[in-house]
Amino acid sequence: MRKLFVLVPALLLALSGCATQGGAAFSEARAEPGKALVYVYRHDTVSQEWVPTVRIDGTPNFDLENQRYAALNLAPGKHVVRALWPRRSDLAAAETTLTLEPNQTYYVKVGSETHDGEIGKAVVVYMNAKTSVRAVPRDEAMKSLPQTRSAF
Repeated sequence: MRKLFVLVPALLLALSGCATQGGAAFSEARAEPGKALVYVYRHDTVSQEWVPTVRIDGTPNFDLENQRYAALNLAPGKHVVRALWPRRSDLAAAETTLTLEPNQTYYVKVGSETHDGEIGKAVVVYMNAKTSVRAVPRDEAMKSLPQTRSAF
């Protein structure tokens, strides 16, 4: 029992250190020859505890916390980028289809928003949630990307 009292705090300390470690600060990546460079990022104005899993063409690739990005080299052609939120979050999945050209760079923003609902006659208050995955121009992406850290 005494070992348990020593082990549990040590484990919690180790895990808390891992949880606070972030990825590297944003830096521009290079596209591999013949591939397209795709930045997938999330920079919501309000941090939420729900973390979506980003899937490229149906394969779970990575979780995307708020203020994080991933730089991916993908083969030219059509790709579906989808964000799936945990079921208990009540946030809908969202996706976009990209047609990638070789040696080009693309920016995909994953977003989530919540808004206060309306108060009806029964005095019911609810929240509206909206999610999105969309390609954005470089100008828009570069307003947020420098404040993000790597998802990996």
